[in-house]
Amino acid sequence: MPFETIENVSRIASQIAVFSDGVRVEGRTLKRKGGALVRYIKVTVGARLAAKLVWRNEAQRIDLAFGTGRDGGKIRASTNVSSGQFVAKRDQQGRYTFTINASTADGLFALEFPTFDIEDVEPVCERNVPPALVFSASEPMLAVD
Repeated sequence: MPFETIENVSRIASQIAVFSDGVRVEGRTLKRKGGALVRYIKVTVGARLAAKLVWRNEAQRIDLAFGTGRDGGKIRASTNVSSGQFVAKRDQQGRYTFTINASTADGLFALEFPTFDIEDVEPVCERNVPPALVFSASEPMLAVD
């Protein structure tokens, strides 16, 4: 009995389009039961960049810091296995995602801004410290009311 191959013509699910050596930052909104809106910032780190940062766990504990002075407008994410206050979670493609909620962003970042991508980010390496992710926030993200 011969068989004929069936072609799948359904749409392919959209993938998160983040550069493998880069970062995507987006302001997101979630609608809760009862109609309440929850706003937050979602940061996605590309798989190759995560490997350079030596992020290997399913859930990587990290610390976030906001630059001041000459580093004003920059965000740093560094590994802190024992007491990191944020958690970056790995997906099946090796990308990591962490979020910044509205309370944390209050006074530092706007929650509504256009999504932006940074194509190529090199980890910052210092002696006796794990590599850190450092990137500049966009002007609209820094425009706090």
